[in-house]
Amino acid sequence: KQWDKAVQMAIKLSQLYPDDPEVLYHAGRLHGDIAYQTMQRLSQVAPDSVWVHQAAGEAHEVQGQYELAAIEYKKVVELDSARPGIHFRLGRVILRQEDATAQDLALAEFQKELQVDPTNAGAAYEIGEIQRKQGRLEKAREFFAMAAERQPEFEEARIGLARTLIDLHQPEKALPQIEAAFQLNSGNEVSHFQLSRAYRALGKTAEQRKELQEFQRLRQQKRGQHKSLLDPSFNPGDVTRQSVDDDTP
Repeated sequence: KQWDKAVQMAIKLSQLYPDDPEVLYHAGRLHGDIAYQTMQRLSQVAPDSVWVHQAAGEAHEVQGQYELAAIEYKKVVELDSARPGIHFRLGRVILRQEDATAQDLALAEFQKELQVDPTNAGAAYEIGEIQRKQGRLEKAREFFAMAAERQPEFEEARIGLARTLIDLHQPEKALPQIEAAFQLNSGNEVSHFQLSRAYRALGKTAEQRKELQEFQRLRQQKRGQHKSLLDPSFNPGDVTRQSVDDDTP
């Protein structure tokens, strides 16, 4: 009851003074203490449960300890292989490890995720991205399209589908996908670069030059930002970001 009163007071103060640093500090500390004690209690009452291992995996993941996260997620799979989302999480941390077999191992996990949850747009997207990087463009197109269909506001899926269509010599079909990506985020330099590629394939030289200039402007602007803005902490559930090739001017 004491915790309940404290939480209610913290919520009320946060609503009354949403920009007060001291209120935010105490509210954050209170919620952090409650979360810590709750996890401690969970580990005591159900030490071998899927909940404990998933919580441990997520904690390792946000700290960039991907090998440890994978160990915990695999324990969840052993306990409940049909648990929605767990194969996706496992695939993501495998993909983040520097291993020659990482893509193939992650691909298998993303495929398992779609078997468990066919609506998981993130898993479909990651399959598409791996297929694209491995040169299987028709497969990449199929899964990028699946991800975009299941989650229409999925910017990375739109960009991935567009660049794959360009590589398949279908630039006219890529244009609506890039336009959809622009509506979601007009400041993404990767979208402008892919649009310049589409215009080049269509023979629209002036439009290509304009988009390439905008890409270079945005890229230079991004390079000038603080590293913390460029490299945000990885959150569970994030997907692989679309980027331009390393040799792009």
